[in-house]
Amino acid sequence: MTSNRLSDYRGLAPLICGLALMRFGSIVANYGSYRYTDVNLITDGSNLAGLSLLALPILLLALRQAKLPDKALSCLMIASVALQGLTLLGLILLNLSKAPPHSLYPVFNILHIVGSTGAMFYWVRQTLGSSTPLVVLTAFAAMLISEPLTLVATYLTEVQALGLAAFAVLLQYPCLWACRQPRIAASLQSMQSVGGFAFERRVMESRPILVVMFVGFALTGLCLGFLRGYPAGQSIAFTDTTRLLQALLTIGVEGFIILIALRGRSWLLIATMWAFLQILISLALVSYAVFPGMLDIGAIFITTANAFMTAFAFYLYALFMNCFGRFDPYVYAFPIRVTWLFARAFARLFLLSLPFVSNNTVLIISLVGFILLTTAQIVFLVFFNRLQNERGAPWQGAAIEEGLPEHKQKSATDALPSSMSRLPLRMGVRKIGEQFLLSEREIDVLVLFAMGHKQKKVAEALYISPGTVHAHIKRIYRKTGFHSRQDVLDYIKQYVRVEQNEGTERGHSL
Repeated sequence: MTSNRLSDYRGLAPLICGLALMRFGSIVANYGSYRYTDVNLITDGSNLAGLSLLALPILLLALRQAKLPDKALSCLMIASVALQGLTLLGLILLNLSKAPPHSLYPVFNILHIVGSTGAMFYWVRQTLGSSTPLVVLTAFAAMLISEPLTLVATYLTEVQALGLAAFAVLLQYPCLWACRQPRIAASLQSMQSVGGFAFERRVMESRPILVVMFVGFALTGLCLGFLRGYPAGQSIAFTDTTRLLQALLTIGVEGFIILIALRGRSWLLIATMWAFLQILISLALVSYAVFPGMLDIGAIFITTANAFMTAFAFYLYALFMNCFGRFDPYVYAFPIRVTWLFARAFARLFLLSLPFVSNNTVLIISLVGFILLTTAQIVFLVFFNRLQNERGAPWQGAAIEEGLPEHKQKSATDALPSSMSRLPLRMGVRKIGEQFLLSEREIDVLVLFAMGHKQKKVAEALYISPGTVHAHIKRIYRKTGFHSRQDVLDYIKQYVRVEQNEGTERGHSL
């Protein structure tokens, strides 16, 4: 992707930074800056209590079947950031006063979870209408940015780390301000369209897929809970070396996902994220078995898996927000967060309350291995089978159309509204290119292809071989989730109708 193409997505910058700052504050406040895998029950207990406090307003929002207005969203975001900052300040004061851990620490941790969840959902909500690659890029880029900050906090004193986190979370306000600036707002709006998450929308129409998503996430949460507190439910301390290795592994994995996101293949992104999550948990399981006296080695992989799970959850929040529209988007994001965090906390409480289990490492490894295998079977055999059927062989549409007679090839443009000239068609294709991160050459190919030209004609016009055109069309279909030329034309018709409606509204307002 060229620098010019990257500049088209400057609207993502405040979203990525805001999400990264939110996550950094949460890790310092509730995870001890990853000096350990977590802070035992302070981490899981705070999550349970914080989400329980949010359950009632979310339920009321669902019962009203109403969507929050923009003004209310802004007020909630301002309050959420303020709550994050105030709770971090409270934790600083408790540390300076050397108050006992059982005093007000849990209260501030719980309130911080409430604030960070509100801010998190707000930032993810800003991606509504964007494509899968852009959402994944936002989520994993935010995680990548926050990881070095968290690593720095590891080597500071607790008060210094909390002070840095308090300053960082308040920087979400400038990010919020930046999102409202005309240039940034226009850039962000240009990345939103009627075609966002088109591929996933078709997949998510299957109710069994929804069940698979929640079951897979819950089982993965159980694995994380068992292994983050292996074997007796207590957190695992890092050495300086293993903490650095964990940060580097997390950055490397997240960077790899970002590279795949830039390629824009929805089905490949989903498959890769699930596969990486399974691999990281498997590596943690093997490390605990091979190095029983060096638990921090296994902690490298399970902590990276937990960070990866968080970014994956960001994607799922956006997925459900985009694919379902009856309720407010927060109503769809909340159950996903509850599912995996409650499962993770349950596994930790299971280890702490049943000593005969925690004293039997073979039993724990066998149990987690069974859960991991079950998760893989459910997800890969059911979910990805559905994905493969939905995706099909997207390039076959081009191959079939290539073999059609010339008069049928050109009749494809007959599906366009009479008001659509070549200029709106080109604008529609350009919109597809922005939405799905197509290269300039792919856009050129798609313009001619949408006009009804055969691949041979496209090749002659662009001075490239028919095989190269065919390869470009394969990549376009993979990135967009379209299956045929007609899908492209349908998208463009929707774009033209939206533009015409907006133009009419502007005319009336004048």
